[in-house]
Parts: sequence; structure tokens; C-alpha cells
Amino acid sequence: MGVSVKAVAAFLATCGVLLLAGCGGSSSAETGWNPPRPSGVPNETWATVVEGDPASLPQEELAGGYCQAVKPEPAEVDAKVQEYPGATVTEFNDFYDYLLTYVAPLCTDLPTATGVKGVKRLSAQVVADL
Repeated sequence: MGVSVKAVAAFLATCGVLLLAGCGGSSSAETGWNPPRPSGVPNETWATVVEGDPASLPQEELAGGYCQAVKPEPAEVDAKVQEYPGATVTEFNDFYDYLLTYVAPLCTDLPTATGVKGVKRLSAQVVADL
């Protein structure tokens, strides 16, 4: 409960962008999951972000983490730019836009999410790792 929806969204967006930019794996290309990578994000961090296509997640994880995501506030984006020297606001905004656009169709057919407390904790941990 201590993690805001914006923080989770920002984390997921960052993870997605970082993962796709750092990994050129065929599985990501085959599924369409290919977010733009902000400069300055280390390969290890990016690999964590792109290691899994959101489309392959169970409905509970998708609903509890990705489908509740919103674009971060400008101050949150600025903080990410400071955290990853070499990155730009535009790069992170592109990443978040990609993530939200990619996930939106995945969320339209989900049942109303209830009891996703464990998923939120997992998403918060992932955000903390970035």
C-alpha cells in the first residue's frame, strides 16, 4: 500500500524500455514487445525490464501491475533521468508511451481485478530494482 500507482506505472514502463533496448532476443521481436531503451540504463537493468513480454503474464499479474499503470508525472521522469545519466526526458516519455500503448489492448478483456495485493508487492519490488 505504500507504493503509488504512478510509481508502479513508472517502474513498469522503465522496465519495459530497458529490457527491450538491452536485449535483442528473438522472442521479444516475435511477440511485438520491443520498447525503446533510454540511454544510460545499464544492460543488467534493461535485461530485467525486457525479460518478459507483458502479453505472456498471467491475468492477475497483468491486472495488478501493468493495467493499473499511468504515465509518470514530469518530476518522476526527471528523477529517472537523474538516476540514469545520459538518458533524456524524451527517451523515458517514449518508453512510457510505448508501454501504455502496448499494454492497453491486453487490459481490455481482463475481468475486474480483486485481491491483487501480492501482485502489487511484486511490482513495487521490480520498481525498486530500477
